[in-house]
Amino acid sequence: MEIKFSKSITDALNKSNYVINYCTTTIGGSCTPSTSVSLTDATITYNDMDRRVAIKGLSIPASTLSTQTIVEINLANIKDKFLNSLTSSTQQTVLFNANVGTSFQATTQAIELKANINPQNNTAGKKNLYFIDFPVSSQLVAGSKIEVSFPTQFDLTNARFDSGSYVNYVNGDKTKPKFTIAKLSGKNILEYTITSHYESILRENDYIASDVQDIINPIQAKDYTTDGYTVEITTKNTSGIVVSKIKSNPVFIKEAPTGNTLKTITIQLQDKNGTPITGVSISGAVVGFNTPSGYEELLADTNGTIVYTGELNKNYSLFLSPELRIKNIGNNTYAASNYSATNNQFMDIFLDTNKTINIILKDKTDAAEFVTLSGSITGLSGKELTIWVSSPNGFFNKDL
Repeated sequence: MEIKFSKSITDALNKSNYVINYCTTTIGGSCTPSTSVSLTDATITYNDMDRRVAIKGLSIPASTLSTQTIVEINLANIKDKFLNSLTSSTQQTVLFNANVGTSFQATTQAIELKANINPQNNTAGKKNLYFIDFPVSSQLVAGSKIEVSFPTQFDLTNARFDSGSYVNYVNGDKTKPKFTIAKLSGKNILEYTITSHYESILRENDYIASDVQDIINPIQAKDYTTDGYTVEITTKNTSGIVVSKIKSNPVFIKEAPTGNTLKTITIQLQDKNGTPITGVSISGAVVGFNTPSGYEELLADTNGTIVYTGELNKNYSLFLSPELRIKNIGNNTYAASNYSATNNQFMDIFLDTNKTINIILKDKTDAAEFVTLSGSITGLSGKELTIWVSSPNGFFNKDL
């Protein structure tokens, strides 16, 4: 007797997983299979290539010219490779080499697909932005769940949907998020829930690209000389049934500088008189920073100060937008500030010792320094628009 499954199963050779009963009736008649079939002397084999279980050595009366034997197979504890229980029963008139089918729907992959999990900065202990991209092997609808399971060394406590990232929205439309993201209670798992906006364009075998803020790298480094860390992606349908599981490519984390290798870069934002700019108007001011481990956004405190911990004898570069932006950490959005950069918008830094850098800003409310441009644009109601203006100090932009 053979049982053909439409997906790979686990523990296929355990006899207790199969309960077989039969009954005998006249040709064309019906009966309830109630006579138990012993599997004590039976042999069970399983071929995962075609997902077929063969059970041989059963003692079941064969059909005759006047009678027929009906057999019923109950699957007691069969599970697929994702540990979903496949409970079912079926009955069929016994024939030699009878094929008893099941109704389980399988999803198969011809090749092993991998997810890509990339931190913006891979230094141990750093809190930063993560780029999380992974394939989906089946059609997902609104309400489908995707669980991104990180090793326990990653801190997901404050991990959140990056509301400032266009890839998290359908065609960059901020009114149409592709998914929501939440950390599962008591687990180191981020759960994505597909929205109706995304359902309309998401297709089987698409790659989902996402940006997640405020994941803290492990303290324990695993660099390129190791296997790194592995993240597992589990996709579930709206009924909670697992439809696919894949693993990520390695996530490598490098050692953070310590002791004599640890040096600081202190950035002070000042007005034209060299006086530190303080207060809420400067808090969250963004300074772009390229490091050997990746790009970072450094944010000023209410004293107009930024302190960055770097590594001895490494190269860094500082970038300051001509129109200084203020970042709202709570909702990850940006707003224009009252200040503008003057010179030294780009600066290379070789960290051979602790460094202090003073950056002079212009106050845009100072009538002696700035003029106001005004005008109107028609015919673009409901559209997002950014105006760019060229100046001796670079480009200025204004979101309308």
